[in-house]
Amino acid sequence: MINCHQHLVPVFVCGLFFFWNFNPATAQINPLVEEQEQTKHLASLMAGLEDQRGLLKSGRFKIDCQIEYEKNERRGLSGTIYFKAECFFAEQFKKFRFDQSVSQVTINHRQQNEKMTLTSESKYVLSPDYSIHTEGNNTSVRIFDPNRKPYGYFSPFDIRVVGMINDTEQLRGMARSGQRWFLPGVLDHYRGYTLDEINQIDNDLYEVSWLYGKNNELKQVLWIDAAKGFSPTKMLLFIKRGNPKTFHNFPAVETVVTWAEKQDVWVPVKLVTNNQLNPSHIEMKFEWLTINKKVPDKVFTVDGFTLPMGRWVTDDNGKKGMIETSIIDHRAGKKRIIKGGGFLPDPLNIEK
Repeated sequence: MINCHQHLVPVFVCGLFFFWNFNPATAQINPLVEEQEQTKHLASLMAGLEDQRGLLKSGRFKIDCQIEYEKNERRGLSGTIYFKAECFFAEQFKKFRFDQSVSQVTINHRQQNEKMTLTSESKYVLSPDYSIHTEGNNTSVRIFDPNRKPYGYFSPFDIRVVGMINDTEQLRGMARSGQRWFLPGVLDHYRGYTLDEINQIDNDLYEVSWLYGKNNELKQVLWIDAAKGFSPTKMLLFIKRGNPKTFHNFPAVETVVTWAEKQDVWVPVKLVTNNQLNPSHIEMKFEWLTINKKVPDKVFTVDGFTLPMGRWVTDDNGKKGMIETSIIDHRAGKKRIIKGGGFLPDPLNIEK
């Protein structure tokens, strides 16, 4: 597979010229074009996709998401997750911040449809020199080295790869494998896949499929719309099943992304995923507040957080007071309290 980082503009331009002189009818009914031509198509499409994703350098957006889990016959549970987040990023995600709040409502169908609600909040910052972590009503803010995995119900994610990875990689990926599923890592994954075929669906719409995994038992299909900033508008994941193993006609995971051009940059505004492996339906909306405007450095520091004074408690002697919110630096294998953490008696002894 051609490396899209090399000679980006020449490959991209030549690729476009070739696309616009390509016969759509031939592409639809005869995907078995010569391997060399398919490689040229792929290099041009991926160069366009990478170039367009690279235009998004900084910004701020909000996420409003609802996830519906179907009834699990084995455990007798179903549920809904309401997920909201606000994200800031700068320097093409070398710095970013992810504030999230989650409410999960679970129904136990084996106990008269009893409902249980769990809530979670967290903040996470990543910069080249450190990461900052908070979670729930924990009265501490912790500073770690950059490679420390984030807390929180869901993982922070790189908005630039929306539509290129599945829901588990997007919502759980960073907690499991750091920045593996950020744009540079995702592009590396695609370069390592085996090209299966390319079909031209419409004048500017292309369907590209790759094989990967043990014995190529996974197939990933990406619909790339050249007219919409080479954006991935649909992603399908197929898995070989049966004996002998073959790909089913229906995908195990299907994601559809709606894109909009804002301030000369194509950005995702809605994502819908249906997952048959872990039966669920995800609808996620993105509200863009700023695009390619400078984000104040303070946003990526503890001083940029709005922190509670602390948590009201009663000690073993019945004395009421507050445990101050503490800031603890864990870098270099040490634990250093920067501020807070003490017990402050309540002079008025007011019930809190």
